Amino acid sequence: MGDIFWLKLRNKQSDDGRFEGTRIERGRNLVNEFFVRETLHLPKELKLCRHDGDRLALFAQRKHPSPARLQRLWDDLRALWTTVLTEIAGLLGDAVIPLSLDAGGVRFLVAARDATAVIESLQRNLEKRLNKVRGGFAPQVSCLVFREKFPLYLGLDALYRMEARIPRLPHQAWTVEESRTDTDQHQSITWKTPQGPVTWRVDLSTGDPEQIDLWHPHVIRSHDALGVEIEGPDRITHVTALKTGDTCLIPPATFDFMVLEGGVRRYQIVYEERERQLHRPHLVFGQQGQAVGLLERFEAMASLVERTGWHSSQIKGLQGEMVELYEKWVRDVPGADLRQTGQVAWRIHVEAMLNRYLPKKEQAELRAEMLAAVLDGRFFDAVEWSTFIGKGGETG
Repeated sequence: MGDIFWLKLRNKQSDDGRFEGTRIERGRNLVNEFFVRETLHLPKELKLCRHDGDRLALFAQRKHPSPARLQRLWDDLRALWTTVLTEIAGLLGDAVIPLSLDAGGVRFLVAARDATAVIESLQRNLEKRLNKVRGGFAPQVSCLVFREKFPLYLGLDALYRMEARIPRLPHQAWTVEESRTDTDQHQSITWKTPQGPVTWRVDLSTGDPEQIDLWHPHVIRSHDALGVEIEGPDRITHVTALKTGDTCLIPPATFDFMVLEGGVRRYQIVYEERERQLHRPHLVFGQQGQAVGLLERFEAMASLVERTGWHSSQIKGLQGEMVELYEKWVRDVPGADLRQTGQVAWRIHVEAMLNRYLPKKEQAELRAEMLAAVLDGRFFDAVEWSTFIGKGGETG
């Protein structure tokens, strides 16, 4: 098991850390003391020997952890965030204030009116650089919006609270809707996720035009198209082997934002896990909260209101009516039974409103998207983002 080099003594000396005994005994000791020990803090549902990039069974551990590899990883990540920051500075004409930069990420200040352009730039860079390892590496983006004279230390405290979600994010079950290999050595994958469709375009190229990358583009496949649970090393699946209907455990890349009208608002940044998603309190839904959004769905959220073609007075009227009725029928109603009945009535009323304001037959898909967005809170986020933050109502 593993390289023979790991299972024998060097010059018949045991002081180099290798185990004595037969090859079987040495192999068992190696597994217990090195590989299995690393599984203690991993989610059991992943069923991995080491981590979500497990290569034990597939690659015989040809790459061993070492300080040099950790240093290269640190340098590569720091270079990535430096590139991201440089790109944003060029995009905004140097109208950006860096706050911190290390391998863990980058923090900076920009004007609120530039927020959409900044997030889109982040997405382009991260997708370009990380698409090969997206199955095991998920970048996270957090955005706090506040006024020019808002105390910076309170903004940073809110940011740290928002970033606390990152190590707690559970893997989500995504289902393959379509997977195809393009002629330019890219794999296009369309996923069905809890928050709508997500598309990946994974670069398979290597230095050899005749050879695709067999090492990096892997995901954790938990069930096949028939619902049969996958066991053993087949759980680590190359993206080219994915088939329609396969279910995979994907670390979500998330995007979360909040407008800080005052310092107390930051105490509402508290996350609770429900149904394999993190939820936090919402201005409309209260403590019931809403799930943290996906970074890959940012464009759909930011453009949602614009795609309806509604003018500002229509948006304001619709949002006001939805919020008022939700408070009266659901949020402020005593008793679980009454709240459940009110939830059903509120949904029916929202559907009727959308049928009235999006009446055309060709708008059926947009109506369905809008209904889902209203029910899970993304519509209210989209209104706040596109009509307030994107218009420069605050500086953040």
